[in-house]
Order: sequence, then C-alpha cells, then structure tokens
Amino acid sequence: MTERLYLDRPDDASFESTVLDVRARKVLLDGTLFYPTSGGQPNDTGFLGDARVTDVVEEGEAIWHVLEGDAPPPARGARVAGKIDLARRRDHREQHSGQHLLSAVLLETAKVPTLAFHLGAAVSTIDVKAERVGRELLSRIETACGEVIRKDVPVRATVFKGDDAAREARSLRRPPEAEALASPRGLRVIDIQGVDRDACCGTHVARTGELGLVKVLSAERGKKGETRLTFVVGGRALLAFQERQDVLDELSQELTTGFREIRSRMEKIREAEKASRTEAKALREELLLARATELAHGARTRPGGGTIIVHRLEGGDPLDARFLATKLVLLRADLLCAVAHSGEKLSLVLARGEAAPQLDLGKVLRDVLASLGGKGGGQPHFAQGAAPDPDRAKEALALAEAALNG
Repeated sequence: MTERLYLDRPDDASFESTVLDVRARKVLLDGTLFYPTSGGQPNDTGFLGDARVTDVVEEGEAIWHVLEGDAPPPARGARVAGKIDLARRRDHREQHSGQHLLSAVLLETAKVPTLAFHLGAAVSTIDVKAERVGRELLSRIETACGEVIRKDVPVRATVFKGDDAAREARSLRRPPEAEALASPRGLRVIDIQGVDRDACCGTHVARTGELGLVKVLSAERGKKGETRLTFVVGGRALLAFQERQDVLDELSQELTTGFREIRSRMEKIREAEKASRTEAKALREELLLARATELAHGARTRPGGGTIIVHRLEGGDPLDARFLATKLVLLRADLLCAVAHSGEKLSLVLARGEAAPQLDLGKVLRDVLASLGGKGGGQPHFAQGAAPDPDRAKEALALAEAALNG
C-alpha cells in the first residue's frame, strides 16, 4: 500500500520515500506526493531522483510511477527523493476546485446536476443534465461563483469511516460511488464552506480566493438531454482572457473601431459581402447563359439521333455545372449533355432535353462515377454526382460521351 502524501500535503513539492518494488520502468513507493490519474483529474509529473516521472498509475492501494529514459530505475529498498511539478499541481487544484464550485452553483441556481467531469490539458469540461444552457444563465452562474471566490471561504478535506461515512454520504451533493464508501482509506469529503460538500479523491485549493475566476467558454449539445460546458479557472482563465483580448485588439485595429463597435461593423461587412455575392452570382449566371447559347449552337449530331455536348468548367462553383446543363437542354430540346466541374473534387452533371433520346441518365452517371471512385444518382432525365479526384474530369467526360453516344 502506498501512503498518499498528497492528500495532507498538497502544497509540498518534495518528499523522500522507499522503493517497495520495480517493474521495468515502473516504481512502487511506500509513500508519494504524486497524484495518480483518477476522478477526472490527470496525474502529476516531476522527478524521482534524476528520472522524469511521466505517468502515475493507481492499482488498488498501490501507486506506480512510470519513469522516462533508459537510465536504471532505483533499486528495491532504496531511498529516493521525489519532486513534483508544482505549477501543474497548482493548475489542477484550481481546475478541480473550480469544478466543484461551478457544479454546486449550477445545482443551487438552476437545479442542473453535473453528470461527468474531465480535466484537460488546456480546458476542462462538465456534462450536465440539461437540453440547453444559455449565456444568460451562464452569466448568472459565473457571477455567483465570483461572489464565493471573493468571500475567500475555506475548502477543507475530511475523511469519514464506518457509520460516519454512511451518514455523511447522505448529505453530499451527489451520492458517492460504492467503491468510495468501501475504500479502506475512508470516504474523503471536500467541503467548500457553506457552498458544497462532495466526495472526492483529488487535490484542491485551501480557500476559494485562490481560484481567482471561473469562466465558462462554451456550452454545446452532448448526448440527448445533456449539455457539455467547457470552462477554465484561475491561471487558465487569465490566459483565456489574454488570448481573446489579443484577438479583439487585432480586430479593432484592422476595422479601425473600438471593440464595442466590432459587432455592428461586422454586421455591415456581412451585409456588403452578401450583396457582393448576389451580384457576383448574377454576373456569373449571365456569363454561363452566354456560354450555353454558344455551346448549343455548336452541338454535335449524335450517331443515334439528337445532339450531344460535353463541357468542362473550371473555377466558379460546382453548382455552375448544374446551372449550365439545365440551360443547355432548355435551349436545345434534342440535346444530351455532360458538364464537369473541377474544384476540390470532380462534379459531373448529365441532362437531356425533352426531345432527346430516352437514355437513363441516372444509370449512366452511376456507371461513369463508379469507375472513378465516386457516386451519384438522379432521374432518367437529369443526374449529378461527384468523384474525389478533380484531375480526372477529362476522363469522366470521355466516359460520359461514350455512354451518351450509345
């Protein structure tokens, strides 16, 4: 069994311990300040002697330390000095205590329970039981968290065993897992004075003032009936604001306006862009209509009757192929046409006029695209689809022309 020194000494960075066992690059100690990955919180990192600890794994009551590099691990029975990455520990304490506070305030303010927690490398998340969590509610939650932080109330860890554990379990924000109640180490309860009581094995701050700020960055739909909240606390919250401030400053300079006017300026830009797109589309369609007229005059006679046109478009939009094919068969009722567009992928459109030979263009298109690794479909008179390689447009048109010529 490994004594979990981090529970009573969360502020300490250094310790000494005895090696109980060694398995390849894994070392078991009789006591450790290194927190193992558990309860949604990642492991600590640091050093044992000169070897870097990259992972800390919990196996029952034993905690194994995974060492980096090829240097021999310490021998069984040896005394070793350990040192954890205190900045990483401080960050994890802030995020984990911030999660307890955020979850407690969500439940108290909006009756929204927390279902899961994950502490990530840059941001943390909680999954909550709610179809939607709007920004207005999040603002109220953040304000309430801020009030608790400013009060700087104590955060205490207490261990209960036996009947005391069972009694305490009934007063917690969430019922503890059976494993926690049955642990020989007892039931560890984190108490944010006057705000929250919850069972937890993680590391936490001593007072809420250490958290600085709790900020929810986003709320996204998760599983049915659930929402995932992404949040940052303390140092991460400051970094998030600095990053966003840098973006706002750049936008303000680029748009030559104050940050409060960015939204209205962007709306004007969107309106101007929309008008430009509409105008560009109208001009493009005029050009395509002129090209359709020119192509229709030059349509080749088909051996089995009717006429045929195959044409390749580059630039513009894949929808141009559909527009051009539609216009061509309106200009010539006896026409069978194939129009390809080369963009990010190959788009192919087949169309026939009302008086053209009655080929099943849906089948023709599927056969052509199948040989190019693509797919598509449609009706006997009109079909469209795509293939992944835009450089095979010439090949696609050759195959289509052969099929349309019968």
